[in-house]
Amino acid sequence: MQARQWIVRFFVIVMLILGSVQLWLLYKGIPPRFSNSISYDAKIAFLGRTGLLDKADTLVVGSSMALNNVNGVVLEENSSQINRVANISSWGLEPIHIYQLLQVIDLKNIKTVIYSLQYGDFTVGDSDRVYSMYDVKRFLKHKIVFRPYFKRFTTAREDFDIYDNFDEYYHDPQDYRYLVFDRTGGVSLNIKKENISHRRWIAKKYLIKRLDPKAFIDFQRLIDFIKEHNIRLIVVRSPIRKAVLDSRPKAAKRVEEFSNKIAKITKKSGVSYLDLGKRLNLDDSCFVDFEHLSHKGTKIYTQAIIKYGSLK
Repeated sequence: MQARQWIVRFFVIVMLILGSVQLWLLYKGIPPRFSNSISYDAKIAFLGRTGLLDKADTLVVGSSMALNNVNGVVLEENSSQINRVANISSWGLEPIHIYQLLQVIDLKNIKTVIYSLQYGDFTVGDSDRVYSMYDVKRFLKHKIVFRPYFKRFTTAREDFDIYDNFDEYYHDPQDYRYLVFDRTGGVSLNIKKENISHRRWIAKKYLIKRLDPKAFIDFQRLIDFIKEHNIRLIVVRSPIRKAVLDSRPKAAKRVEEFSNKIAKITKKSGVSYLDLGKRLNLDDSCFVDFEHLSHKGTKIYTQAIIKYGSLK
């Protein structure tokens, strides 16, 4: 009898500890862990909490080239064809991740998908980003999930510093890691000039990775999937600072070859492709590094998507 009581007490203590940790993580605003990316997890948590996907008729998809560079509020306020935007983008999303996410979303009310991309999205990356798309699907349908919360607990020890300083890391508007979403799920970067990273601004170590042939295969699968659902797809290439490309002819050539590949695939598939990297001549005030746009830049870029994408 005494042994049984000790066992019960042991499990009660364990549950209290687990519950306390979860409450602390909840208090800190740590999202459930669906993936190895805080940005992805925060976005899924945001979509689940707001129910934005139940109201949207337009999706903005991509990596930070969509999360930070496309202004969903501008889309809603300046396009007669768009009523409600859901930006489902997050850092580093490759075509395969976007394709997987679209497969678990209810698309019946979606009329338009805007995919904002850039060279780095199609280089060799991390294809095993998400732990379980089944959990993502259930969560977005407002059903109970357990593993993402348990995963958040099991990674707490190794990520304690990040968790303990979550506000400092992800709620600072002067940091590139800023993850406070606007009403559409976008994050507009408005970093002051003195806080701009010189390394990111001159981009010497960027635009050097080789393109991944599989990424273009996944891109075609994504296009086919969207077309099967009779949804309009607009593919847009985001600008890069002119000074970076002018000073690095090899990088400029790689970007041009990338754009030509995207143009070829989209033309064959009958999909709109806007190379706004060529069409727009943005000055340095429109950037916070070599490819991420400032708040001013997102407005110009998004208004160009509306104009040249026939969304006016």
